[in-house]
Formats: sequence, structure tokens, C-alpha cells
Amino acid sequence: MRNLNMALQIADFQARLGLLTMVIAAASSCTLQAQHQSRNLSGVVTDRHREPLRGAVVQAHNLYTQSVVSYITGRDGAYSFKRMDGDCDYKISATWHDRHSAARNLSLFDGNRAKVINLKINSQ
Repeated sequence: MRNLNMALQIADFQARLGLLTMVIAAASSCTLQAQHQSRNLSGVVTDRHREPLRGAVVQAHNLYTQSVVSYITGRDGAYSFKRMDGDCDYKISATWHDRHSAARNLSLFDGNRAKVINLKINSQ
């Protein structure tokens, strides 16, 4: 009888431990989802003399979804993308009068939620 009682206690303990493990796993999953954050990207497009370029087209190419968003710079050469998906890699580039900047990468592993990437176009 004593062995049966001990076996029941062990079974009860294992069941509670399994339930506790499921609760912890569910809580961890919620925590990970709650940590998902968007990020902002901004910068300035300049020429080789570091003068801002008005009317440059900056593109952020999402390497996961293959979607592209564009921004046309104003007089100050500045661009800004708000609420970008923080769980994706992006390729950032600019074009101005058929001239292109070097492509820059924005990695999902970059923890900076307000990233600045300045782009230079070698105009003549």
C-alpha cells in the first residue's frame, strides 16, 4: 500500500510539473511576442561634396517579403521611414538623376530602434 501511495504522489507531481512547464512555455511565448518592436530609419542623401540632394529616391527593400517602400528627399536631402518591421533585413539605397548610392544593409540583428544611415551619391 505504501508503494502505491508513493506512486500516486509521483504521478501527481509529474502531472503538476508538466502543467507548470506548459504555463512557463506559454508565458515565454507571450513575452517574445510582446518584445516585437518596429524601428525607424532616417538619414540624409548627399553628393560627393556632402551637399544634400533634393529629389533623391531612397528605397528600403525588405529582403524577407521582397516589398519596397520609397521616399523622395526634400531640400535638406533627408529621408525617414517609420515603423519598419524589426524582424526583417533591409537593403537601403538611393537614386538621383540615374546615379546610385552604394546599397547599405539594415540587419534584423541591429538592436538600434532609431537607425541613421546616410547615403552618398557620387554625382558629377
